[in-house]
Amino acid sequence: MLKKTTHLPKGAKILPIVKSATEKVKLVQHYNKFGEMVNKYGFVKKEDANFVQYITQ
Repeated sequence: MLKKTTHLPKGAKILPIVKSATEKVKLVQHYNKFGEMVNKYGFVKKEDANFVQYITQ
C-alpha cells in the first residue's frame, strides 16, 4: 500500500523520521548487514538490501 501511495517527495520527508526511529533499536545495522549478505547471492536487489532505501521507496 505504501509503495502505491508514497512517492519520492513524501519518502524524502519521512526519511529522517525513519532513520532516527530505526537507529535507536539498531534495526538498520542488522538489516543492512543481512541485506549485504543475501545480496551477494542474488536473493535481493541492491536497493532492497539497504533498510532506509527499502522503506522509503
